[in-house]
Amino acid sequence: AGQIYALKTVFAEDRQMLEEMRQECAIQRSLDHPNIVRVYESFEADGNAVHIVMELCSGGNLVEKLRESPRGCDETTAAELTRKVLSAIYYIHQRGFVHRDIKLDNIMYENKLPGAEPKLIDFGFACKVMKGHESIEGRYGTLSYMAPELLDTKEKGPYESSVDLWSIGVTVYTLLTGRKPFDHEDREVKKILIRQASPSFSNSRWSHHSPHAMDFVKCLMRGDPAMRLSASQALRHPWFSGLDLCVRRSLRHRTTPAKLTSVMVQSLQAFASAALFTRMTLEVVAFFTSPLHLREVRHVFAALDADFSGTLSRSEFVGALAQHREVPTKEAHAIFDGIDFNSSGQLELNEFCAALVWTNLSESDGMSAIKHSFQLLDKNRDGVLTLPDLQATFGKILNQEALVAAMRSFGTVYDRIDIHDFHQIVSDVAQPLWSRKSRHRSRGTRQCQLVPDLWGISRRSSRDLVPIYPPDVMSSCTSLQRSSSHSPIQIRMQFSLTTPKLRRFSSDP
Repeated sequence: AGQIYALKTVFAEDRQMLEEMRQECAIQRSLDHPNIVRVYESFEADGNAVHIVMELCSGGNLVEKLRESPRGCDETTAAELTRKVLSAIYYIHQRGFVHRDIKLDNIMYENKLPGAEPKLIDFGFACKVMKGHESIEGRYGTLSYMAPELLDTKEKGPYESSVDLWSIGVTVYTLLTGRKPFDHEDREVKKILIRQASPSFSNSRWSHHSPHAMDFVKCLMRGDPAMRLSASQALRHPWFSGLDLCVRRSLRHRTTPAKLTSVMVQSLQAFASAALFTRMTLEVVAFFTSPLHLREVRHVFAALDADFSGTLSRSEFVGALAQHREVPTKEAHAIFDGIDFNSSGQLELNEFCAALVWTNLSESDGMSAIKHSFQLLDKNRDGVLTLPDLQATFGKILNQEALVAAMRSFGTVYDRIDIHDFHQIVSDVAQPLWSRKSRHRSRGTRQCQLVPDLWGISRRSSRDLVPIYPPDVMSSCTSLQRSSSHSPIQIRMQFSLTTPKLRRFSSDP
């Protein structure tokens, strides 16, 4: 699909490190937040190598940004950035995770464009906290950002998620002044300073910042974990409301505020009334669509997220639709339920994007997204989607009978879905939107006539099942399957990584 991904490769030194890498992958793949880097896939090879395919963040990290302003960032920029990172922290804490390594190095910008989103990366030290057992053990993180209780786990015992808030405090202190609060060449001296938990606010660099900024950092860097602000409390601190970031976020990089348009409302209605299988498939399409293509939709999502939780509550969503008089309140609730098909009570970013993916994609980009999604669902690369292919992706939501019924409801042959069937399934929601842009297209035309052949292979009938991969791709896959001793999942990922252009980076030592 012409997208560029990042490939993080880590060579596990032992079984424990391998398990830690598996845990990192599992955690990140379960998260869906605008300010958390997205992991698309992971696989293992050669016994100890773990490869993680993730969203490429090409805008650099905060260490690089701070080099451009060695005496610290301006307060408004720092506050806007901090609120987005706090939103990510609140989101992961709500789901029972603790990051344990928040620092300038682990916050990157998605690209170098104005208004680029910051992304929290590197969940290598993250852990899951069981409900009812919120305490954690083990010393993890980077010394300069460690909370005092992390230094004395043997004496003080387990700690809690508040260690992440201390790290946020250190990060903001450094962003505003260009200096770390406890910086010393001698590690033992640095530990003493951290244990004292008394960062200095008397230097001249703080004289240029507001009392609210200083109070915010102090509230996060309290030595007693119980006295620190939680992520939700920190999001409500006066530092943010005083700067009126909500208005600034809408106007700084945009000529008009982000809001639901009438076209978007039509798309939401069409999506919510579509078959469950269609909605699930569109989630796959949205997941693998470039964030740049969904930039407008993501702006709207952020504008509707009034509490900065990283999700849309029912009241936030219904309130936004209330601005459109043609949508009654009862229908607005029904639309919410149709998008929230797993009944979580909130809409996550990808669910929202799935409902609106066609409003921002041109027809050609839509074709590319459909083809790319089909390839990723086609586990054995035979050019058709079979029941095992769909079970691997949707098996936790739909049972076998439901999947077979869904496949047959679209008129598929021999319980198989080829690329043209797949296009019909996912583009039914898009047809009304595309027809507004292309009046010459007829919705009644058969899909084999509507869709140009995706690989240049002629097709006489919509029921001809032909491979959709070019000959060189098919031969590469065949030779890999014959020669490789890896498991099917490893074969699949090794093969799929040859298709997109990938940029490689290694993990920190």
